[in-house]
Amino acid sequence: MGAWLDAFNSGDVARMYDFADRYKDPMRRWVTNFRERTGGFDVVSMEESGPRSIAFVVKERASTAQQIGFLRVADGEPAVIESFTFVAVPQGMTAADIHTEIDAGAPKRIVDAISKTLNAQYVYPTIAKKTAQALREHLEHGDDYALR
Repeated sequence: MGAWLDAFNSGDVARMYDFADRYKDPMRRWVTNFRERTGGFDVVSMEESGPRSIAFVVKERASTAQQIGFLRVADGEPAVIESFTFVAVPQGMTAADIHTEIDAGAPKRIVDAISKTLNAQYVYPTIAKKTAQALREHLEHGDDYALR
């Protein structure tokens, strides 16, 4: 993560792309736009760390916003990034404010919220309805429990 953060915070497009190419960073397509929007990051905390994965909290340099990051790499030399994701912490909250326990009703509430957003904002209404229906069917069949 340190090498990525150094390249990202430098603001040097060639350096960011060099890192992305070397480690097969899936964020390569949008890393420069992401950098412009955030102004870079300062590490707030390291949340979890394993042999091939890490979860961390960063603060955007261009605002007071925080994001939670998840980085996972595959074995190999050099390591290849399998996934690299950032999730924005809602305005007015910090990462510590987010409660991550999932109660029995949470999956339905999440699917309902996603469906509502899809139906209200997705460009193709027919695809939005089909996607929302597919999510509901997976929920009804208990498919989400296979991920726990």
